[in-house]
Amino acid sequence: MKVTVTATATASAEGDSAETAPAPSGKAGPSGTGSPSPSSAESAEFDLVQGYGFDLDASPIRPAKLEAGKGYDFYWSDDQAVLVARDGQMIDAGESTLKGCLGSTRYSMFLDTYAVAVGQTVCVITGSRVGLIEFTKIDAAEPTYISMKVTAWPKP
Repeated sequence: MKVTVTATATASAEGDSAETAPAPSGKAGPSGTGSPSPSSAESAEFDLVQGYGFDLDASPIRPAKLEAGKGYDFYWSDDQAVLVARDGQMIDAGESTLKGCLGSTRYSMFLDTYAVAVGQTVCVITGSRVGLIEFTKIDAAEPTYISMKVTAWPKP
């Protein structure tokens, strides 16, 4: 299994109303705007495989094997071909920003791995974080991994 993680955090002490998460490794990545107070964004790129998930509160954000009793905010079910937002709201992101994620209302908790498309973005909203996930590569017709860029902001 190949796991590559790049994490970047930004913070503003000035209380800027528009914040952008830098793209990992110099590549274009998800960005966000519209935070009402100083906040930090955490960004990462990695491959997610079946039976693994990640927590948006983690620093750095990185996938880990699913274990009983551990709560992952987003994971690939170990017995089904679905991506799951645990106890959160998953939204097909229309606008790839923090403001866009918070303004969307098309909620779901599951996404069929066969329906995921390169370039598609989804938001995952938990009690404390807002995550933007962009799918960057999908392994052929029988998905065995999905490459993604993840940006997570504190929930305003």
